[in-house]
Amino acid sequence: MMTIILRLLGFAAVAQWSSAFTDEGALVYPRLLESRRLNGERILKINEDITLSLERTSVFPEKLLIRTHEEGSLINNYVNGSEHNEHLYHDTEKMAAVILNDDDGVSVEGLLRHDLRIQPMLDLERSLEGHVAHMLFPVKQRTPYRGDHGHPPDELNNVPKENSTYPVFRKTKAGL
Repeated sequence: MMTIILRLLGFAAVAQWSSAFTDEGALVYPRLLESRRLNGERILKINEDITLSLERTSVFPEKLLIRTHEEGSLINNYVNGSEHNEHLYHDTEKMAAVILNDDDGVSVEGLLRHDLRIQPMLDLERSLEGHVAHMLFPVKQRTPYRGDHGHPPDELNNVPKENSTYPVFRKTKAGL
């Protein structure tokens, strides 16, 4: 009898958890429990079920190359990558990766788990305590298709030393 009750409670908890994350999302008001620990870790409480122990992440180089295409030409622009690292955090245990900004209330955007993402809803009202509204959304799993990956042409492997523009599909005798 106790086993049946435990199974029913477990089923009810799973049903409640999954219904909270419909395609429309679930509204939450994240807050920092501790602004910073000595090791730089930040504790972020998303809701009653999700609390992250965030560590700073550095994934961008100091000089970051951004490539775009414009009218058949490849445009290379370098930006300061360290500026983009400033607000990046991760939680290794929960496999979370987020952009966290607390200049005007806590604003979080990114992945909380492999199947759950968070996004600030700046158009919605703040909580009575002043916390910024956020939505939790399930991550929609994509069906992979044949063209999901590729290899750049050889000429794209040569990284220019400064901002530049050059034709993408220029044929050379060596490339024929």
